[in-house]
Amino acid sequence: TPTDPKVEELITKAAKYDPGKVMTSGYTKAKDADHDVQQRLSDLWKAETTDYHLTYVSTTETFDQNSQRIRLPTEVLTGGSGNCIETSLLYAAAAEALGLEPVIIIIPGHAYMGVNLDGQGSNWYFIETTMIGRYTFADALKEGSTEWDTDSPHVEAGDKDYGDVNVLKARSDGITPIPWN
Repeated sequence: TPTDPKVEELITKAAKYDPGKVMTSGYTKAKDADHDVQQRLSDLWKAETTDYHLTYVSTTETFDQNSQRIRLPTEVLTGGSGNCIETSLLYAAAAEALGLEPVIIIIPGHAYMGVNLDGQGSNWYFIETTMIGRYTFADALKEGSTEWDTDSPHVEAGDKDYGDVNVLKARSDGITPIPWN
């Protein structure tokens, strides 16, 4: 949902944490050599933490034991909390709105997200979004990388209950964002 007005609001609030006080779109250097992508992701983290006081809350409201409710970014930001899939989808929506390539990583009982470093598809930042409100962005980046090191063989092998959703690929496959008025 990169067109959700609350996602645009989040990006606007994140700009004030950027050293240049702006949020640019797209990629600038191979392998994020200028750390521009990392800076924008960090700015989003700061806005989610400082302006929205966002925190992780594990919710178990489901309709069956194999699913979990998912709220939209507006609901997560307004409510000030989200579960693993909700915080990952919020972060992915903001990254997509900024012209970056996000991916949602799904493992048994959990989800986290990644963002391509340069639009080339082979280098990624992985972020443990459930750490929002309690840890720094650097901590979440380190944890996400550690998780990916463990999970990537299972995702790549197509093991049961492991997978990823590359948002850019989903868009090219015809899955479009929820329209906003």
